[in-house]
Amino acid sequence: MAKLANISITQEENVFVVRGPLFFASTHEFLHYFESRDYDNETLIINLSDSHILDHSGIEALKTLIINTKKQNRKIAIIGLEIHNPELRNEMDLLLSE
Repeated sequence: MAKLANISITQEENVFVVRGPLFFASTHEFLHYFESRDYDNETLIINLSDSHILDHSGIEALKTLIINTKKQNRKIAIIGLEIHNPELRNEMDLLLSE
């Protein structure tokens, strides 16, 4: 388990569970956590059901993770993602579906 600026990430089988807010104070550590991991699976699965994206930097960190994962020819799935801004939600949905 990693403790990152009021955010924790645990791996439960093949799913990475994020708990706590994703915002400017935790984005660097969030990205570093995933960049420093070796994945056995073709698909990176992240569960954000117990997390909240509090600001635009949280969205940007998530977008960066998605783009970097896809550059490695891997898939990414995000569970429990709640974005209330319709424009940002559409942008994230498009990025995940590409």
